[in-house]
Amino acid sequence: MTRFSHSWPRVQSLSLRRFSRGRRVSSQGFTLVELLVTSILICVITTLAWTGLLAVMDMSHAAQAKTARQMELNKALDFMTNEIRMAQQINATGGTTANGTPGSLQTVVQTSGLTLQNLGNYGTLALYLERPTRTDHLKNGKCPADGPNAGKVPPAPKNFDRVVYDIRTSPSGWLPPGTLMRYGRVPNADGSVDPCRSPIASDPIADSLSMVRSDAPACPGHLYGAGGFYTCVQGNQVDLFFQSSIPDVGTKDIRSAVSSRLIEVGIPGTGSGESQPLTLIVSNTGSSLNLEWTWDGQEIISEYVLRETEEGQEPKTLYTGTNKVFSHTVATNSVCFQVSAKTETETVTSDQVCWSP
Repeated sequence: MTRFSHSWPRVQSLSLRRFSRGRRVSSQGFTLVELLVTSILICVITTLAWTGLLAVMDMSHAAQAKTARQMELNKALDFMTNEIRMAQQINATGGTTANGTPGSLQTVVQTSGLTLQNLGNYGTLALYLERPTRTDHLKNGKCPADGPNAGKVPPAPKNFDRVVYDIRTSPSGWLPPGTLMRYGRVPNADGSVDPCRSPIASDPIADSLSMVRSDAPACPGHLYGAGGFYTCVQGNQVDLFFQSSIPDVGTKDIRSAVSSRLIEVGIPGTGSGESQPLTLIVSNTGSSLNLEWTWDGQEIISEYVLRETEEGQEPKTLYTGTNKVFSHTVATNSVCFQVSAKTETETVTSDQVCWSP
């Protein structure tokens, strides 16, 4: 009994020492090296994860930008194809037709009565259209009180709208390098044209277009334009070529082919069907307007009659005789001119040609 009593404190002492050693070992925790290694690993993993997230976000933004650019170009194509379908003249006016040579499209624009200054800071001309206007809502030949130019005679020309497209260097606020601009009246929501609306110059249709390309698109007709926008005109058919400056969007042309419905069915005075034998050309030479006309008919002309029509005024006779040229002082308002040729059997009248200061 005594021996057992003496040995119990010893066993208890050994157990306490073992327990104390175990507590001392477990209380030591991680070493400084372990903490540093763990911190470095966490930083590396976080950096890799953040880099991957940024890469995914960049790819998503790039994909969204490409999709948005594709949608914008498709909208521009839809808008232009609708305009071409409703055009009664394509790259032609007043007997003058662009033939694909340099400057021929400028001649058409100037013959229409517009000056190049009307287009604003224009670039390379690519397309000229004439669209018929809707005049059934006019009251006594004047604009309704609840619309633009209320109570006034519509801006000339009243019966059609002149539309000009050009591609130019992008102005401030638009994505570089190139922008397709439009001159003309803004169509209504149903696509019709209100003659009471005043034309707008430098109206952007699509931006971020290329300004330089390695080769021009293949065209069996007459090619106009530059860089990221070309038109190929062959009769009443127009091929449109868009090329974006954004990679993967601009690697190939976004193309559409469309024909005018009005020229196809042969509406009189639209340049289809029988050719007009009497052609009037108006050109601006500083302080005066030069009016010239040509007669391609077989009959002998007894006299020509040149008339001028200002907004809200009755037609006024400027010249009567056998000459084919007339010089006129530049008007301060928009005016339209028309010449008639009298033969022994009939009177032939040219298309109306309008001019705006």
